[in-house]
Amino acid sequence: MILQKGDVKVQKGYLFTKDGDTLIANDKLVKAYREAHYLTSMATAAKEVSFSIKETIQRDEWLRSFRNSYNSKKIKKKKKKEVSKPLTENLAKEAKNFLEVIRENEIIDEVNDYLLSFDIIFTFEEVGVLFKEGPQSFEKDWLVSFKDLKKAVMFLMEQRLL
Repeated sequence: MILQKGDVKVQKGYLFTKDGDTLIANDKLVKAYREAHYLTSMATAAKEVSFSIKETIQRDEWLRSFRNSYNSKKIKKKKKKEVSKPLTENLAKEAKNFLEVIRENEIIDEVNDYLLSFDIIFTFEEVGVLFKEGPQSFEKDWLVSFKDLKKAVMFLMEQRLL
C-alpha cells in the first residue's frame, strides 16, 4: 500500500495506518528518518557551540601587535607615510566576496548531493511510499520534516561538521 505522511501515525513505538488498525513497515524510510533525527539533533547541539575562528584571529592580531611594539622599542625607525590604495583595497574586497560566493555554491552542491540519500523522506511527504504490513519499531521523535533536515544539513556543512 502507498501512503503519505498524513496517512501514517506512530503509536506505542510502531508505525500504523492513520486509522490505527494496520501495522506497517518500510525499512528504507525508517533508516532515513533515524539518520535525519541524528543530523537535526547534532545541528541543534552544534548551534550552542562557537565554531568560529575569531579566537584564532584575535590571538594572531595580538601577537602581531605585540611583536610590532616590541620590535619598535628596540630600534627607533622613522615611520613611513602611508599611501592610500583604494584600488588594492577594492580588489581585495572583491576577491573575498568572490571566494565567499564560491564557498556558498560548494556548500549548496554538497547539501544537494547529501540530501539525495534522504529522497525517500521527501517522496513520503509529497507523494507517498510503498509500505508492507508488519511491525516495525519507530520512535515518534524521529519524525523530522524534510525542510528541517535540509536546514540542519546546511548548517552542519557550513560548520564543516559533515
